Amino acid sequence: MFSSIALPNCTVLSSSPVDNCVLTTWEIVFRNKSSCIKAYRSDKNETMERNCIDKRITWTPRPDQNPALQINPVALTHDGYRMCTLAMPDGNFQHHYHLFVLMNTLLSVLVDTKALLSCRPIPLTTLVLATWKIIFRDNTSCTRAYRKDTHETVETNCTDKGITWASSPDQNPALQIEPVAVTHDGHYVCDMVTSEGNFMHGYHLQVLVPPKTTILLTEHRTVVCKAVAGKPAAQISWTPEGDCVTKQEDQGNDIVSVQSTCHWEEGNVSAVTCSVSHLTGNRSLSLDLHRDLLVIEGFGYFRGQVVAGFANIREPRQRRPAVLGQELLHCSFNPGKTEPNPPAENSVGKMKCSWDLSSVHFQYSCF
Repeated sequence: MFSSIALPNCTVLSSSPVDNCVLTTWEIVFRNKSSCIKAYRSDKNETMERNCIDKRITWTPRPDQNPALQINPVALTHDGYRMCTLAMPDGNFQHHYHLFVLMNTLLSVLVDTKALLSCRPIPLTTLVLATWKIIFRDNTSCTRAYRKDTHETVETNCTDKGITWASSPDQNPALQIEPVAVTHDGHYVCDMVTSEGNFMHGYHLQVLVPPKTTILLTEHRTVVCKAVAGKPAAQISWTPEGDCVTKQEDQGNDIVSVQSTCHWEEGNVSAVTCSVSHLTGNRSLSLDLHRDLLVIEGFGYFRGQVVAGFANIREPRQRRPAVLGQELLHCSFNPGKTEPNPPAENSVGKMKCSWDLSSVHFQYSCF
């Protein structure tokens, strides 16, 4: 019997369900060829061990009722063979296990980048067959395999051209995904069949999509902050706290838009900050309610560049939205300069830009 166990986990290896068992013996041979024997005598209600130094392998609480083994937590060193022998008055019964311990890695990758999925590191001189088994979020599957003896690669149901071998599989059977898309969410398992046994490594691939953030003064002392089309959903908080309502809109594939609307009564609150938290990075967007000054701050990883923000400009008798980085206002981010570019002008107004290159901090002031 084959059994694959993910790390970390607990598993129970059961014996055959029989009555009148006189002696139960577990023989364990680990991948490194070391061995261990555990036995239980029902007539004396006693357990015995030989060369068993791993305290994570134990009997279940009542071996007189169920002489099964328990492994908690499961580790890579538990790879190997287990054989249970039940000595009965009318003969012996045996049950075999080949235990494969599966390494599971949670891998988060930014959309439109490249992902590299590696197998467990083993000497390729012992490799017989390398197989990638992929189950996507929509439960469709794909299998890619490489046979070393014939230098042959085989594919089954693999239609996505963005998923390929990273290099020649005889040198490195890693898998490459480029560009990463939200449809690549799923479970990826590399099974390396060698002359020494099987070595498995699994990935749970999570594709991240950074949300587009905006802030807008809609009416008197009411501000709307949005984090649009993020994966997973962003979290929005306010400083100071106001009378806020937050809504989410599910757009499928775990892509979610979040909108938070807050109102502050007349008083001492003159500036408010919307903080957007996301796995791709955090951003803070602030509005001065009295001076009509917008400050946008961003922190995150976007391949070393911060290229966009949003502004709302209020004129004495008219309010006009302006999008930074687009047609109304533009401020370029030049990593090669220590001083910002000159203020940009247009029919709406001027904008000053500044940044601190050491922290990838940027600030836009619109007036």
